[in-house]
Amino acid sequence: MALKLTPSGQMSFKTEGGHLAKRWKAWKETMVLYINLAMKSNTEKERYQAVLHIIGEEGRAMDLPRGGTRESGASTEKV
Repeated sequence: MALKLTPSGQMSFKTEGGHLAKRWKAWKETMVLYINLAMKSNTEKERYQAVLHIIGEEGRAMDLPRGGTRESGASTEKV
């Protein structure tokens, strides 16, 4: 039976109240679980694009991790 999972919501980058690092860690863990369970058969490029879509506009506007680019189809391992 195939799993039917929905991705987590967009990452909240609001700084009031602090704890941005904790929110990032929790969001990233949830995304890794989702990708490993629901997108295992997808290509790395598709998985990376899914992360860019799910993280939201604010996340996409930030610098990409470790020099990855949207065009290069960078690995989800860099997230």
